[in-house]
Amino acid sequence: MNLTIQELQKDHIPYILGYWQNASQEELLAMGIDLNHLSVLDNLGQRLEKQLELANEKKGAFVLVAFIDEQPVGHCYVNNLTYGKDAFMHLHIWKSINLKKGLGSQMVKQSIPHFFEKLKLQTLFCEPAALNPAPNKTLEKIGFKYIKSHTTIPAGWTFEMEVNLWELTLEDFENKF
Repeated sequence: MNLTIQELQKDHIPYILGYWQNASQEELLAMGIDLNHLSVLDNLGQRLEKQLELANEKKGAFVLVAFIDEQPVGHCYVNNLTYGKDAFMHLHIWKSINLKKGLGSQMVKQSIPHFFEKLKLQTLFCEPAALNPAPNKTLEKIGFKYIKSHTTIPAGWTFEMEVNLWELTLEDFENKF
């Protein structure tokens, strides 16, 4: 498996839109998406295109797309981004056939250097659902530090849930990557 990561380009946007638009209600609920807030998808393409126009210092989000043998398979991104300070990381693998194969770990490992270097981050956070063992195990294995578990609404279109807050500092990144 030849995995590569690319910064978001305009021709990647339909793949991301297709992922969200084709997800079943069960898949969305499993991700914690509140089905009453799907209007967020209405202008997602425009928001992604806007990010392409902005310098990294001005972006609110930064998206990377993963490819296996030149076929797009998912995206890893940060939002709640404060350039030079911190951001929150998210990962989406687009097809269930690619789950439970270590792809998520590889995507995160290849994405992290881009986030720290391109965005001059001091800290990278991730807040997966506490009841979802796969991302929590992955984050620990990669070198993130567990901070706490808490109940929150982790994104504007999710429902309230228990999450685990993990962090990777610039110092830890430099020592482990």
